[in-house]
Amino acid sequence: MTIEVKGYDALPCEAEYFRINGKTAGLYEFGDYENGDPDECEYEDIRRWGCYERYFVAEPYDNNKETAERYGLTEAEYVEVCEKLESVFAIGTCGWCI
Repeated sequence: MTIEVKGYDALPCEAEYFRINGKTAGLYEFGDYENGDPDECEYEDIRRWGCYERYFVAEPYDNNKETAERYGLTEAEYVEVCEKLESVFAIGTCGWCI
């Protein structure tokens, strides 16, 4: 199995490309983002408009078997894809959208 994924340089929470075995895949089919509490951030602009401690959380396989089947993934492969997405899209604090 091949996984190709890269976030945009200036918008690191969106996929410039995401492919599984050469097939274009949808990031949000595999999970969604969570954010930390922006009130804990020392920067006012981030608290108001940016993302504080933003990270991708994959949907567990048992809750998302339909997506795994759509891409022809075994449970182990699905977990591998999710681990890759969580690694690539562990954004942290970001102010690109400001």
